[in-house]
Amino acid sequence: MTRVSNASRSRSRKPPLPKVISNDELAALEERLADISRENRLAGELTGAEEPAVAITRMSTMKPIVAYRELSKFRRRVRYLEMFIFVSCFLW
Repeated sequence: MTRVSNASRSRSRKPPLPKVISNDELAALEERLADISRENRLAGELTGAEEPAVAITRMSTMKPIVAYRELSKFRRRVRYLEMFIFVSCFLW
């Protein structure tokens, strides 16, 4: 009686064939990935188009360095100075 070692058994097994993904499944996967990345972007970063009250509220929960980076997106806005004073005085 001969024993077959685990190494020789694993060599004799063929790897499973990869599943073929259809174009419809791939398109649905890409769309879902785009939705998730859009949600993450909206949850974490400001775009510069938000209302000042919304932006100040969101910046009040951020770390000061992150809030300042987000504040730079509002540089051309009318209430930029107000938002700058808020970030520099209240968050430091």
